[in-house]
This record gives sequence, C-alpha cells and structure tokens, in this order.
Amino acid sequence: MRSIKLLPLAALPLLGCAAPAQLNASAPAGVALPDPVAEPQPFTSSAPFAAAPLAATDDGLFSARWADNPWNGRLTDPVTQPYWFESPLHHTSVRPVIIRHWFPSDSVFKGGTLDVLALQARLAITQRFSVIATKDGYFNLEPDEPALEGDGYADIAGGAKYAFIDDPSAGYLLTGGLVFELSQGTREVFQGNGDGVLRPFVSGAWDREELDLLYTLGLNYPLDDDAESTSFDFHLNATYAATENLRPMIEFNGIHYISDGSAAPFDFEGVDVVNLGSNDVAGNTIVTGAIGGRWLIGDNASIGLAYELALSGRQDIFDDRVMLDLILKL
Repeated sequence: MRSIKLLPLAALPLLGCAAPAQLNASAPAGVALPDPVAEPQPFTSSAPFAAAPLAATDDGLFSARWADNPWNGRLTDPVTQPYWFESPLHHTSVRPVIIRHWFPSDSVFKGGTLDVLALQARLAITQRFSVIATKDGYFNLEPDEPALEGDGYADIAGGAKYAFIDDPSAGYLLTGGLVFELSQGTREVFQGNGDGVLRPFVSGAWDREELDLLYTLGLNYPLDDDAESTSFDFHLNATYAATENLRPMIEFNGIHYISDGSAAPFDFEGVDVVNLGSNDVAGNTIVTGAIGGRWLIGDNASIGLAYELALSGRQDIFDDRVMLDLILKL
C-alpha cells in the first residue's frame, strides 16, 4: 500500500506566513505562485463543464398557467356526463353546466324531466397536479308521476388528480385521481343517502394532430354498500379539429353495476346523477352515445353542447338529454 506523509498541523501557519519571494524562488522557472496574503478572488471557470444557470421550471406552486401549458390548443375537454367524465388535462378553470334530462315513459317517473344547474371548479397547483370540485348543483325534478316531484341540492364531490404520464412530444397524457362524494344533498331529489362514495379514476388522452381520443375509467365504491350500489363506469371521446375554433365530437358513456344495495326494491338505478341503492341491479349495463362539439373562444374559453341518448336495450331512467357548458380557463 502506498504511504502518504502528512504535514504536521503546526507547520500550516508557517507556510501561510512565508514570504512570496521565498515561495516564488522555489517555484519552477516561468511559474509564479499566487500571493498567499493577497485578497481572495471569486472562482470563475471557462471550462466546458462549468455549471449552467438553472432552467426555469413549470413545477412551482400555483405556476401552472393554461397559456403556458403544452397541451393548450391540442386537446379539448369532453362535454357529457361531467360528474364522471373527468378530463386528463390540468387547468385552473370554472365550468357552469346546464342539463335537461328526459325520463323514459315506462320508467318509475312515467316520463318528465330533470333540470340540473351546476358549477364545477378546478385548481391546477402545477401542470401535473390539480384539486377538483366535480359535483354540486341544484336539481329541479318534474316527472309525469306527480308524487315524485321535488327540487333541492345535489351531493357535493371533490378530490385531486395527478398526471403520471405527460408526454406532449408523443401525444400521450395519463392522469389518475380520487374523488369523495359527500351525502348532504336533498332527499326529495334522491340525494343525501348513504355515508359517501369513494371514486378512484384514471383518464387518458391520445393526440393525433386533427383527431384526439380521450377516455375515463372509474369505480364508484360506497362506504355504506347497503344504502348505495357499487358500479364501474367508462367514457370515450373522439374529437376532430374541423377548423381553428370548431371541435365536433362523439362520445360514448357506460355504467356497469357490480353489486346491489338494499335500500330500494328496484331493478334499475340512477345512472350518473343518482344512486338509489337498488337491490336488483348487479350485472346491469347501460350505454349511451352523444354527438356534439366545442366552440373555442380564444385560448382560454370554450362552449360545449351535446345531445345524448341511450343506446343499450336497458335504459333505466335514461331516455335522452341535452347539455350545455362554458369552460373559462386561467
């Protein structure tokens, strides 16, 4: 092993006090040693590996402006079933929603309508993480069965979502999230039952220039599975960039009931708005389709309009509906 001799610590002050002339005298010819008593100078380097200034990032708290988002102008938010069809995009926005829903004439409501006025909000903490308020609103229930008329407030739901994959160059975005629905709504409009619902979900987008595909998969797991049923839902959106502002789209939505509740002696459920806790719905599946589009107003706003109707043989309480919304982004 190679041995290394260390100078005694006591000798270090002597080296510091040596005269510059004596030190330079012992240096090789043509080499001047620095003056040990001179004022120290800041370090500079012209070497190719010198540290570069830190680049600005978009991950700072509350720094996610939509104008700076690489998906701005490329992906369009879906329109239908806003309580469940959560966009994979992350933006700070408000979204007023108006829904007119028609009941089938052979349903327990014997026809009639449900009007929904709601306001969603989303806060992009970063370009990957958002806090979301997905469900609220006022329901006006006017079925053709007078005994079931009523009005009141929806349950409130909110949570958070995070983009696990965010690759604009490949055109792919994958977001996962968790929402909790409270049970504080008005019983007259079939809200407020149970102890709340946990909803984990995943949303994705595939950008193929003029054509975009978006999807959401979600699980609705009630904390009281006697009061409410358990279901799985799926959603698909295909959007085409027809012009700079017009984005026509088609959407498909589905819900499959995994297990029954025991709160109501029914063989039908309330699709994306109401959870009745029916005791004979396990295995049922309802599929709907919609046609509509968005009109982009600059970079930060859009108006969405869609018409949706039941496609499956089973309708439950879904005949058709019209939905209108406005998204304002910051």
